Amino acid sequence: MPVVHGRASARGVTVTFGAADDAAHPTAWQGRVTISTGSVPACVAGGEVSIVEAPILLGHGILYMPTYSGSNNRVYAVDTQSCRVLWRSAYFNGTTSFRGDRLKMGGKSVRLDDDCRPMRGVTMAR
Repeated sequence: MPVVHGRASARGVTVTFGAADDAAHPTAWQGRVTISTGSVPACVAGGEVSIVEAPILLGHGILYMPTYSGSNNRVYAVDTQSCRVLWRSAYFNGTTSFRGDRLKMGGKSVRLDDDCRPMRGVTMAR
């Protein structure tokens, strides 16, 4: 999802990411992440989903957002209807990318199923 002026929209989902790190060439947004979907009232993702950076992926009602704090990176999968964190990666160093059915986080990779959920061996958040 491309972010323009701190907002991104795709497939009926609009996400506001907060203040950018650089107004001219943003690479990260300070959060508070607000998600609105159709007629459902907007919700706010938990405070743990804060400094968000690209790339951001939306699939089957799940928003994948890479975050960082210092040198610790983490990816969150957030339900677009409730803003509930469905899954969070372990901390890692490096960049995040999405290719085909794979979410790559630093030197690790997680396969996503047809519903954009992490495959076996990966526990969803409770």
